[in-house]
Amino acid sequence: MLLNIASKKIKKILLILSFFGLHFIMPAQQNFFNVNTSDITDSAKLFFQEQLNFNSQTSSNTTFTWGLGHGFEIGFNVFGVNFDNHQKIFLINDKDYTAPLGPILLINVQKVFHLNEHFKIGVGTQSGLNLTSYSKQIRPVTFDYATFVYQPSHRLKLVTGAYYGNPYFLGSGNQLGAMAGFEWAVIEHHFHIQADWLSGNNSMGIWVPGMVIYFTQNISMSLGWQFPNPHTANSQAFVFEFTFRKS
Repeated sequence: MLLNIASKKIKKILLILSFFGLHFIMPAQQNFFNVNTSDITDSAKLFFQEQLNFNSQTSSNTTFTWGLGHGFEIGFNVFGVNFDNHQKIFLINDKDYTAPLGPILLINVQKVFHLNEHFKIGVGTQSGLNLTSYSKQIRPVTFDYATFVYQPSHRLKLVTGAYYGNPYFLGSGNQLGAMAGFEWAVIEHHFHIQADWLSGNNSMGIWVPGMVIYFTQNISMSLGWQFPNPHTANSQAFVFEFTFRKS
């Protein structure tokens, strides 16, 4: 009974997110796959990105961001909406702390400092609470990061950085780690190659190579394949991202 009620609530959330995703045009891709690119949403503009991971489960991560100007942005994420493809049910984790809690509702905030035309530094957080029917099982969830971005040309971007996540976000394993990513425009605004990696043996200990295909100036999709880091219980998965951007 409680599982059915929670599943209905999650379905309502997904429907609301889908409605907004179809009615807003967004400016730029802000993640490679899992590593932030530190591209800031333009002032008074909205950003939307939907990521789906497919294996025995279908996992949804949704991001909305609003540009505040002066290198700031703020928004919210709904992460860890997991659907079991065999049992045909939504999965809720609000008690097994060896795995990430989910689904979770997060507030995202980021600030970028431009050092010069080729270098910038980004710092940000995604912090909030897990969604559960039991108030005693609500826990604080956080993922914090700092990135160093080098863009030698408009066709190439390189990112390195570090992250911290608590066990409610990462599950068991390391809470501190390194991350990196790159994007190379093979045919600019048509076909790009990208990849990213997060170190460690937690649930985010993965690397994902892939590509970006631009259908129009406003619409692109990213396709990749997730590989687990050694000594983790993570699975391989097909990764799909859909992004709207304003011309």
